[in-house]
Amino acid sequence: MAESNREQIGALLRRIEEVRGLSPGAGGPAIDALEDPAALVPILRQVVDDLERSHRRVIEINVQLVSLREVASSLVSTRDPREAARLVARYLRAALGFDQVGLLLADRERGVLTGTWAWSGGLTTLEVPLGGASGATRPYDLGSAAHATHDPARPPSLVPPNGHPLARVFALHRSFEAVWLEPAVGVLAVGRGSEAAPAPPGERARLETAASTLGPMLENARLVHELSRSQRFLADVLDSMPSALVAFGPDARALSLNQTAQDLLGHDEAAGWGLAAAELLGEEGEELIDGTLATGQPVIRRETVLRTASGAALPVRLTTSRLRDEHGHAYGALATFLDLTPLKAAEERARQMDQLAALGRFTSSVAHEIRNPLTGIRTTVQFVGSKFKPADPRREDLDDVITELDRIEQIITGLLMFARPPVARPQPVDVRQVLDRTLALIEIQLEDAQVRLTREDAEDLPMLDADPDLLQQVFLNLSLNAIQAMPEGGELHVATGVRRYRTRRSMVDVSFRDAGVGIPRELMERIFDPFFTTRSVGTGLGLSISVQIVRDAGGVLTAKNNSGGGATMRVSLPVPPEPPERGEE
Repeated sequence: MAESNREQIGALLRRIEEVRGLSPGAGGPAIDALEDPAALVPILRQVVDDLERSHRRVIEINVQLVSLREVASSLVSTRDPREAARLVARYLRAALGFDQVGLLLADRERGVLTGTWAWSGGLTTLEVPLGGASGATRPYDLGSAAHATHDPARPPSLVPPNGHPLARVFALHRSFEAVWLEPAVGVLAVGRGSEAAPAPPGERARLETAASTLGPMLENARLVHELSRSQRFLADVLDSMPSALVAFGPDARALSLNQTAQDLLGHDEAAGWGLAAAELLGEEGEELIDGTLATGQPVIRRETVLRTASGAALPVRLTTSRLRDEHGHAYGALATFLDLTPLKAAEERARQMDQLAALGRFTSSVAHEIRNPLTGIRTTVQFVGSKFKPADPRREDLDDVITELDRIEQIITGLLMFARPPVARPQPVDVRQVLDRTLALIEIQLEDAQVRLTREDAEDLPMLDADPDLLQQVFLNLSLNAIQAMPEGGELHVATGVRRYRTRRSMVDVSFRDAGVGIPRELMERIFDPFFTTRSVGTGLGLSISVQIVRDAGGVLTAKNNSGGGATMRVSLPVPPEPPERGEE
């Protein structure tokens, strides 16, 4: 063998010996034996074995790191930091073969490191001060990002409190390693108990490798959680606004709707996203949005009418403004509006109340003036009738006069009741008992009209604070109206129920559903007006008086047409609040 080749092979063998940890010069005899090529075979076999072991170890570490990345990526969906620490600590101990391993995350608001220690006894929660004995920013001085100790004198910040389940475990550590997870998200630490095997030479290297992979991922998870929390907070703020808010892009298509806007317009956010202003708000709303987008001029508290998803009119007070980015460039428009329906309804009720009050004063005086001469007329007619013989046909004519006078008296009585409704005498009332008495009174009318009665009563119906006689009058009016709405017969369904609200307020509902022809849309707004009736007989005061009685009891009387035909009248009465507990007073 040429001398130059011997020198190159000798240098290679010395490098192999150094890599394998052999002492320098140990390859000398092997070099002297290189005159025989067979002497190279065991050396090359050993090199190949070492290379194979190293390659397998690299594959094993790569698999572990890939698995660690999968575990760390799952942290993004874990909102609880303690659950994240348990997840990672359990994995590190099982996959990397650490005897004991702990992951402690920094909670800077509370000034602690908090997490989980995985050991032979399971998973134990551990919390230690973040500042350590010296009050430094880090829990202890890690030097070059690592700290190792082999004696009981450990950094004070990693000593569990007295009585903690891990106090004795930490006191018996045979070895301990800790690595700061950059960028300052916490500490990754491993330990070995007194009965564990000695730590292999690569223990700290494996720990640092795991920490270098885990640290950025934990920081990313923390940032994702903070971003998610900020987004949820912003969404909660927007959805808690009493005003509706809709954001539009430069093409006048919806970008976002808060919960109030969704409720008022009848579109959820997914259905409303991307809709043109005309489709979402109607023509008047589109005109105002287009004007703001084109000119940049805001609209301030303009009263207008929008259109909901069902096409219904929605009176609102609307304000628009331009949407601008951090550089001041406009990229859309913002519309906020307040539903004026309750205000308009209140104004209409106030107007009606004023009219009814004036009408009541007028009808009261007129009724008294009419009742006096009617009494005289009735007395005279009865006196004249007494002069005729029983078979005289003129007595029938006078009886007809008496009947009409009684009808006029009934109208006057209704007018007086409307003008001066009786004073309510509230008391605890069981609605079902009032219904039982009412429906017993109309058994004959139900049979004559060929109307079948069905009942549906809710369980545990609460007691109400109301006047039972006035409540019976309301139920009687609604029952008779339902019967009269079914001249060909049908079914009258009477039901009771309870509605409970988040505000702890409850209402008892009593509904009367008929199978008639329903209420024409153009008449729906007038059915509660005094003297309004579609029948040839009747005063048109029954529903008006019922509305007053229900309103005075704090409730509401509503009417709607059924999808399958007929109409439903519903009485909703408030449930008295329960007396507070002694501790709440």
